[in-house]
Amino acid sequence: MAEACWRVGRRPEDVKLVAVSKTMPPERIRQAYEAGLRDFGENRVQEAQAKRAALSDLTVTWHLAAEASADARPDAAAGDAAGAAR
Repeated sequence: MAEACWRVGRRPEDVKLVAVSKTMPPERIRQAYEAGLRDFGENRVQEAQAKRAALSDLTVTWHLAAEASADARPDAAAGDAAGAAR
């Protein structure tokens, strides 16, 4: 990743790798966490909420990977969605 950053004129410390974990079960996310990933992106608020609960023992930063649908926006705004850092 550092090499790619230097090729495009960016500092590696200014870039964050976010694993898109949509459709992945919590067990697979846990494996990725154990491999060193700490930032995960979801695009469905309801799915993210279930995964956050299942992985609450991990120090994960969750990101909303796409615009939330209208019915999910209140949850996302309240910090109950993937967009809220943990």
